[in-house]
Amino acid sequence: MFKNVMLGKHFYMKKIIVLFIFLFCMLFLKSPFSLSMLSQNYDATHTFYSTQKNVQNKNAHIVQNGNGFLISISSKNAANILCELNGKNIQGESFCFDGTEDDALKLLHKLDAQIVKKECFNNFKIVYAYSPKLSKHVLMNDKKINIQIAIKNEVITIGTPIILGSY
Repeated sequence: MFKNVMLGKHFYMKKIIVLFIFLFCMLFLKSPFSLSMLSQNYDATHTFYSTQKNVQNKNAHIVQNGNGFLISISSKNAANILCELNGKNIQGESFCFDGTEDDALKLLHKLDAQIVKKECFNNFKIVYAYSPKLSKHVLMNDKKINIQIAIKNEVITIGTPIILGSY
C-alpha cells in the first residue's frame, strides 16, 4: 500500500512539473498586441473591423461595412470585445480621442514604432509607421506599415494596420 501511495505522489509531481514547464514556455511566446491595451488610458471610442458581428456586449454599436463589420465601443470595454472576437476575426482596429501631436508621438513610442512617412493636407497631419509589436501590416512603397495616425483639430485617430473607418 505504501508503494501505491508513493507512485501516486510521483505521478502528480510529474504532472505539476509538466504544467510549470508549459507555463514557462508560454511566457516566451509572442502574444498578439492590440490597440485596446493602449486605448484604455484615454476617454476614447475604440473600433474593431471584423468579419464577425455577433458580440454579446449591449453597449457595442455595430455597422455593416461591405463584407465586414465596424464594432465600436468605449475604450473601457474594448478588451471585452477583443476577447469575444477571440482575435481571429479582427481585420484591424482603431481608436479616437482628444489629444495633441505629442500624445500621438507618445503612442508611437509605446509601440516602439518607427515613422515611415508623414503627410499634411486639408488641416490633417497623417503619420504612417511600423511597429514590431503589431502582427498585421500592409505595404506602402515597398515598406511595411502597420500604424496610421490622423491628427486634426486636436483629435487623434490611430489605426492598425491602417485606419479603416473615417477620421
